Amino acid sequence: LPYPYKITIINSTVQSSKSRGISFGMVTEFSGAPGSGKTQLALSIASRAAMTQHYQIYYLASGGGAGGSRVAIARRFYSLCLAIATNHAQNNLPVDDVSEEQRIREVKALASHAVQRIHISSVSDAYSLLAMLARIEKEEQSAENRDVKGSILIIDSVSGCLGRHLSGGYSTIIGASLVNQV
Repeated sequence: LPYPYKITIINSTVQSSKSRGISFGMVTEFSGAPGSGKTQLALSIASRAAMTQHYQIYYLASGGGAGGSRVAIARRFYSLCLAIATNHAQNNLPVDDVSEEQRIREVKALASHAVQRIHISSVSDAYSLLAMLARIEKEEQSAENRDVKGSILIIDSVSGCLGRHLSGGYSTIIGASLVNQV
């Protein structure tokens, strides 16, 4: 993906930094300690893709993640899209041609339009995750005929959906089979 998706990676053993992007059509996993910013990074990338690239975003939140409720996630997306739209308006709209009220209306409309391309769903386990992935696949196949530039799927967090199937009262064979299907 273009510039906004480049992330600088510093390799302390080589003492160099490289800028790498998040490849379209590939799986990218963010890992880290709780509270390290994985969800915020995913929300930021998705918001920018919805705003600037007009991508469809599918955000699947597991019950155990730090992402919160669907309403809280939607508010975070709207806030990020609003910030991106505000920055866009400051850099691209002529200052003399529009009133401040009109500028605010246009910014809110841009952010609202982007948020309409963001689909937030809750998944609680591997079964609901598989069902949601099947639904998204069906939507994507029907979207091939529409004017959709691309899509991003975010699962926050995979371990929240699959972890209980790999431990506890479940057979490890069944758990591994579910993980393989996902």
